[in-house]
Amino acid sequence: HSPSSSLLTSPPSQAHEVRNPLSVVVNGLHFVQEELGEACPPSVRADLTMAVKCTEYVDELLTSHLDLGKLENGEVQLHPERCSLRHDVLSPVVAMLHSRGNADLSLTMVEGDPLWVEADALRLKQVLTNLAKNAIKFVKDGYIRLGARRVHEDHVELWCEDDGPGIPPSKAAKLFCKYTQLNAHDQGTGIGLALCRAIAEAMGGSIDLDPAYTDGARFVTTLPLAAVDPPNVRAVA
Repeated sequence: HSPSSSLLTSPPSQAHEVRNPLSVVVNGLHFVQEELGEACPPSVRADLTMAVKCTEYVDELLTSHLDLGKLENGEVQLHPERCSLRHDVLSPVVAMLHSRGNADLSLTMVEGDPLWVEADALRLKQVLTNLAKNAIKFVKDGYIRLGARRVHEDHVELWCEDDGPGIPPSKAAKLFCKYTQLNAHDQGTGIGLALCRAIAEAMGGSIDLDPAYTDGARFVTTLPLAAVDPPNVRAVA
């Protein structure tokens, strides 16, 4: 096992001990980037950018590890609020990934339907971000699409689909287990999908790999979220 995988299987207290000083390093690197700006020599700028990406990656892994532990122990309290799946969940995820250089990511939704629901938007963004990042590792050329739609009156589906190599049915059963990697070349740690499932289940829903999708991989998160009125709109009695 690599040092990073050993850390991620260690108790949460050890992850906290690493994450706290790591956050200081991440903030310090961002400060140096901003202070140097265009005056920074190209070679130094490239090294600095790589250092930022690496430390942010480890920081995100530790955060996911800690969140997963809290979810498994029932220590996470959800904070549902009125939100639009289009404007408050999907669009911010796409914008964030675009800012990181993932320009081929696109957003697909029912035209003109913002899908207002009562939900924890932060946790929904966490699910879609993890799914999209997982797809990015395997899709070199092609597309990654995020979307949402209402199914029945009291459920919604959020999905992330791509035209990558897909996932063999033989490996689908263990896909959401902690620390599971699809193959020896997988860059992940096996936390992202397990975290997505834990969040979906905490919200009373589920997440599955769509077996009918054959163009790549398609993950569908189904949640019991009834429709609500947009802000400042009251239902007529």
